Amino acid sequence: HGFSSRGLFKKNYSLEFESNDPIMNRHKVILSAQATDKSMLRYFLANQIFKEAGLKTSNILPVFFYINDESQGLYYLVEQVNEEFFSK
Repeated sequence: HGFSSRGLFKKNYSLEFESNDPIMNRHKVILSAQATDKSMLRYFLANQIFKEAGLKTSNILPVFFYINDESQGLYYLVEQVNEEFFSK
């Protein structure tokens, strides 16, 4: 997903499904590695602060991501911000 994780040990992913995914009920989701934030708290806390302030934010969910039964670690499953997001 983008070039921000190029050269980092943990990559971001963008997933598209033929039908909506079973977790967030979306056609496309983003797996954010947060590779430069070892605590993995900055993005989550900022999202919660914006939400509490009444701003529209994408839904995020911490998940463990596996590829072929091999753990890639903890990621954030992030709702894509697009036309569908703004129509909500």
